[in-house]
Amino acid sequence: MGLFDFLSGGALSRGESFQRDMASQAGMYGSQGSAAFGAAFPEYQRLAQAPPGFGALGLASMRTQALEGSAAQASAARERARLMAARTGNMAALPGLESALTLQASRGGAEAITDINVRNEMLKQQQQREGLAGLSGIYGEAGKLGLGYRGLQQDALSEEMKMRQGLWGNIVGGIGGAAGVIGAFK
Repeated sequence: MGLFDFLSGGALSRGESFQRDMASQAGMYGSQGSAAFGAAFPEYQRLAQAPPGFGALGLASMRTQALEGSAAQASAARERARLMAARTGNMAALPGLESALTLQASRGGAEAITDINVRNEMLKQQQQREGLAGLSGIYGEAGKLGLGYRGLQQDALSEEMKMRQGLWGNIVGGIGGAAGVIGAFK
C-alpha cells in the first residue's frame, strides 16, 4: 500500500461509486426514453405526414349514406308529384316537376358530399397538428433527457474534482505537517 492509497483512504472508491451510480441512472433514463420514443414516434410521424381523416372506409360509408338519403328524398318527392298529377289530371306538368326534383336531389347530395369532404379535411388538419405536436413533445423530452444526462455528468465531474482536491489537500497537508514536525526537532 503506497502513500497515495494510504492518504486517500477510500475517497477514490467513493468517487468511482458515485460515477457508477450516475452512469446507471443515466442508462435507466435512456432506456425509458427509448421505449417511449419507439412506441410513440411512428404514430406521431404517420399522423404528421399522412393524416387518415375518416379513413377510406369511413368516407365511403358516409358518402353512401348521404347519397342514399338524398336519393330517398328525391324518390319520395317524385312519387308525391305523380300522385298529385294523377289527382289533378295535369300529367303534362309531371316531366318538368320530376326534372326539378331530380336537380334538387342531386344538389342536396352534392352539398352533403362536399360537407363530408370538408369535415374530412378539417379532421386531417387536426390530426396533422396533433402529430406535429407529439413529435415536438418527443423531441423536447429527448432534449430535456439529454440536458439531464449532461447535468448528471457534470455532477459526477464536480464530485470527482472535490474528491481529488480533498485528496491532494490531505497529501499536501500531511507533507506540510511532517515538515513542521521535523523542523520542530531541529
